[in-house]
Amino acid sequence: MTRSNRSRRGQRPPLTRSQIVAGAMFVGILVIASAVKSGSDEAATEGASTSSESTATSTVQAIPPTGASAPAFAVAPPPDPDDAEPHRDGQQRLVSRVIDGDTIKLADGEEVRVLGIDACEAGTHGGESATIAAKSLIQVMVTLRTEPGAPDRDRFGRLLRYVTLLDGSDFGEAMVPATHTGIYQGDNDASAAYLSRLEALDGAARDCDGPDLTPEPQPNRSAPDPDPDRHRPREPAEEWGTLSGGCEPGYSPCVPSYPPDLDCPDLAGPYVVTGSDPHNLDGNNDGEGCE
Repeated sequence: MTRSNRSRRGQRPPLTRSQIVAGAMFVGILVIASAVKSGSDEAATEGASTSSESTATSTVQAIPPTGASAPAFAVAPPPDPDDAEPHRDGQQRLVSRVIDGDTIKLADGEEVRVLGIDACEAGTHGGESATIAAKSLIQVMVTLRTEPGAPDRDRFGRLLRYVTLLDGSDFGEAMVPATHTGIYQGDNDASAAYLSRLEALDGAARDCDGPDLTPEPQPNRSAPDPDPDRHRPREPAEEWGTLSGGCEPGYSPCVPSYPPDLDCPDLAGPYVVTGSDPHNLDGNNDGEGCE
């Protein structure tokens, strides 16, 4: 075998055009697939990183650092104990009755002792006057106000409140100028400022003495008999005697003075004869003339 023949047997046959095109396409597909895979991996890595950062941020926001104050929205405010109180400060209430000058009863049955004032007790002159004054001031509705720090009720269970009238004026300030109501002298739960205003208005000391406003019952008495002569027509002689003032003593009603002598036809009669009878009107001496 010749050398030229061996060389031809060791050489690969040249690639055809179709093989070259197919190879190029295969290589291109591999490159594209590799690029797509690389992009997906990067996107996944970036998404995971973002999610981790977001979770971390949320965790940091949800848990405040040690020593820092919690956000305002994270802690609910404690309930206000006054919300459970049926008679909150500044609440209008319906009044069912005025008990006396410093105590009222509400429509729901609660009794209210007015702070700062002390009206005379019921049954006294001043107490009756205070009750009448309170009824004239309180018209159906009042506004109740508490004194911060003061007890809610007194030892009798009554609510301790300032009372504001419908026109906006203060009930206690309206009562103390009169002598039937004074300033409470005990352990007063009203504020010092309020008591100062009351002292400025308290013109005179409280005076509960005096006759009771309710008169004592009187026994039934029959009405006196009407004067039978009040409506009878007067005779001219009587009229003259009354107008002139010349009435003869000893006769009722008036008989003109003697003289001249008058007879019963000249007069209306009858008459009560209590003395001498110059006109001789009582002929039978029974004390009545011209009957």
